[in-house]
Amino acid sequence: MSELLHVPQHKLPAPGSRSIVREAGLCLALFHVDGKLYAIDDSCPHGGGSLVMGMLEGLQVRCAARPMD
Repeated sequence: MSELLHVPQHKLPAPGSRSIVREAGLCLALFHVDGKLYAIDDSCPHGGGSLVMGMLEGLQVRCAARPMD
């Protein structure tokens, strides 16, 4: 499900970086990749770990707590 959420300018990540935003009862991981912003729930569905600290490969993020394959 998508939803429009206002994120203050100072909370937006710089190009190539990431940030975490807590707004409207949500905790979102924001990624600035190739000039576009992407937002996902910061909680990994497998282990509940934070995704903002995970490994980013293209447009896929791997939970930092999940071992590499």
